[in-house]
Amino acid sequence: MKPVDLYPHPDGPEPKTVDNIRGSIRRPDPHQLVVTYEVHDPEEKLIIPKGTGMRRDDLWRETCFEFFLGRASGDDYREFNFSPGGDWAAYEFDRYRQGQRHHLMPADPVITCSREGDTLTVEVLLTLAHMPENGSCQLAAVIDEQGRAQVHWAALHAPGKPDFHDRLSFAVPYPKLEAA
Repeated sequence: MKPVDLYPHPDGPEPKTVDNIRGSIRRPDPHQLVVTYEVHDPEEKLIIPKGTGMRRDDLWRETCFEFFLGRASGDDYREFNFSPGGDWAAYEFDRYRQGQRHHLMPADPVITCSREGDTLTVEVLLTLAHMPENGSCQLAAVIDEQGRAQVHWAALHAPGKPDFHDRLSFAVPYPKLEAA
């Protein structure tokens, strides 16, 4: 899929140094997704949390990248959080913010974080046991800049306060399986 731009929440604080975030999703295999975020941070003020590469809750309290996956039919969805420090979280929901539980994964996500010039790239390889055949996604980020309030970025924001769980914001098409 072609990269999509993420935008800061219109009612939130203005970003100070991060001036652009782009995200993309690829499906190279029937059970794998590659989710990539590119953050333009020319002053390198983005706070990157330290991590251990483990599953951990509450990643949204610091800089983290979020990916939501919903089926075309049904109210259930999955939420994935990725810290550029390597920690991650995965949840399932039965419907909007209800029935939350840990999503069981056949393998831990592989998170690669690199910087080239003024761009930080976070790439995540996700292996999922059950992949919907069609649906919609949300690409989002919670960004901590030094000395600033958090800025919530998303491909599309639903009306009201920042809420990445709102299915109205799942506007990124689910990627088709790449040809072999």
